[in-house]
Amino acid sequence: MNRKEFLKDCVCACTCAAASLRASESTAAAENKAPEDWRNSFVKQRYGKLMAILAAEMGEDLLSEALRQQGSYCASTYPIIQKRKGDMAGYIRELKKDADETITYDSAKGVITVSGPLRSECVCPFIDAQTAPKIVCNCSLGWHQYAYETILGKKVTVKLKESIVRGGKRCVFEARVLEQAA
Repeated sequence: MNRKEFLKDCVCACTCAAASLRASESTAAAENKAPEDWRNSFVKQRYGKLMAILAAEMGEDLLSEALRQQGSYCASTYPIIQKRKGDMAGYIRELKKDADETITYDSAKGVITVSGPLRSECVCPFIDAQTAPKIVCNCSLGWHQYAYETILGKKVTVKLKESIVRGGKRCVFEARVLEQAA
């Protein structure tokens, strides 16, 4: 294994370890109504620094691809996506209820627009919007690509139009459906 392969694998391993910690904290906090644990800010700070180090060591192109793969993995664990394969209208209804996002789908033009609510923090629990490097948004690009390719059964491209990490007031994505099947 060469250095770049090692660093790419590190992105997934470190992210999965942090996700496990955050998930167990979230469950405990919800059950016990405990105040936020100090480890939340610790994870955000360390994850942001890790992304900056990896961008410097791997180069942005390689890290960008690794983050997209991480986003795809994250989306693959979201049960609504699998449940709503072939049912875009049902997915939109569930995501609106679950995540308070506005989604429009112009099937004639093949354009999906996802607009999150106004907020000051990234929806990802690893990200401190004030200190995270902007490249972390590529994880969300992978998430949305996986989601819409899975639901529609067609290839899509996804662009980030606005993001909290990049100075916006919300996150906005645009997915364009390509003609061939996924």
